[in-house]
Amino acid sequence: MKYHPILFSTPMVMALDRKTQTRRTSPGWGKLKPGDRLWVREQFAKYQTVNYVRRPDGRSFSAFSDGIAAYRADGHDSIADLKDHIRLMSDYSLEAVEVYRDRWLPSIHMPKWACRTILEVEDIRAERLQDITESDARAEGVSSVAEFRELWESLHGLGAWELNPELWVILFRRLGGKELRKALEELKGNG
Repeated sequence: MKYHPILFSTPMVMALDRKTQTRRTSPGWGKLKPGDRLWVREQFAKYQTVNYVRRPDGRSFSAFSDGIAAYRADGHDSIADLKDHIRLMSDYSLEAVEVYRDRWLPSIHMPKWACRTILEVEDIRAERLQDITESDARAEGVSSVAEFRELWESLHGLGAWELNPELWVILFRRLGGKELRKALEELKGNG
């Protein structure tokens, strides 16, 4: 079993509760085999918290947390919204929430340590884009082929549907529970 990175847009991460397949145009996807795992790279922010700590002897200091990841797909509209959420959810009195570069980072830059989603390849097949069926569209996380066409063109540009490229259809299942925890440990242990 091999681990491969895969980029998902924020709407597609949000659709993972109903999404069980994805279509990719790069020829490199043809090397996948059932049982291989895909670690999802998504838009994220790297942050740390600064906590005000008072020691028993009366002295105080600021304690910095390690780098932590937050995810755009969790519904944060802005970095300010994310910072407010972290402050509200904290058990500590926070001096600050520092977000790296004060912006969401593109999924292409997500490191393995920030990964939270692993997909296991169940099958893969080659087909033309326009061969998608209504049931395939639902498995892509949308309600119809027409909606999938709109999504495809939003990601690949106007007219991309008419090109009808050959692509790879990757069928997958999302790991959860102990299986996910073990896979994340394996992924992060491999560099």
